[in-house]
Amino acid sequence: MEDNNLLQVTRETLASISDLSPFCVVVFDQNGVYYSDRDCSTCLSIVEDIIQNGFEQFKKSLSSDFTLYEHHIVNQHQSQKWYQLRSKSVIFEGKNVVLTYMSDITDKKLTDLEYIRLSKVRSLMLEVTHSVVNNDEIEVFYSLILKNALAAIEKSNLGSIFIRRQDHFQCISYIGFHESVMDFQLPVKHSFLYRATEGATDHITYINDIQPSDLNYPIKIASGDHVFIKSSLSAPIVVSGEVYGMINIDSLQV
Repeated sequence: MEDNNLLQVTRETLASISDLSPFCVVVFDQNGVYYSDRDCSTCLSIVEDIIQNGFEQFKKSLSSDFTLYEHHIVNQHQSQKWYQLRSKSVIFEGKNVVLTYMSDITDKKLTDLEYIRLSKVRSLMLEVTHSVVNNDEIEVFYSLILKNALAAIEKSNLGSIFIRRQDHFQCISYIGFHESVMDFQLPVKHSFLYRATEGATDHITYINDIQPSDLNYPIKIASGDHVFIKSSLSAPIVVSGEVYGMINIDSLQV
């Protein structure tokens, strides 16, 4: 039955605003799609997912105004996309349906997630820097910091803390790596921190989608396998204005 309280929209109205809108517009209900102003396979697949996996619940969640809903997609290559849906119930060609405006918010979402990561690591770095001066059981504290960092930062698999010894870094604490990492001497200029800051090594950096190269060699992990680090969040440990070391939170995923 038609609800006279709902906004009534026509195909002509939607078409007239399509060229001025940055959004993908889709009209649908549990039976399928009635209108789409763009040939957007991703948007249509999102709608199909809603139809097949809980359309009625989705529709009940809508308010009288446009309701915001976020849809997260992970493809077979593990890359991620986020879409924001603005949806409301309307009358379209005599049917009680859902009108949805969709926009790709992946860039904003990734920026927000990176800010959250950096904020978490910055907080941890303050704890580490304080502990260098005040904690007698520093090895225990470093291990605790790594455990907290790996638990707090999404997709992190490996963690390490290095202390600077002149022109190289020496590992003093690790999680996820093989014990041989303690004998590993990393030239300062080969570190992700140095390369990402062009030698400044004075601020937190996040490197995504690291490609194998002569400076990104395979690393032995606890299982005994040799793997390539795909992304890394690296932060300096600064004491009295000098870079004392660094903490790395690494991932085997992009």
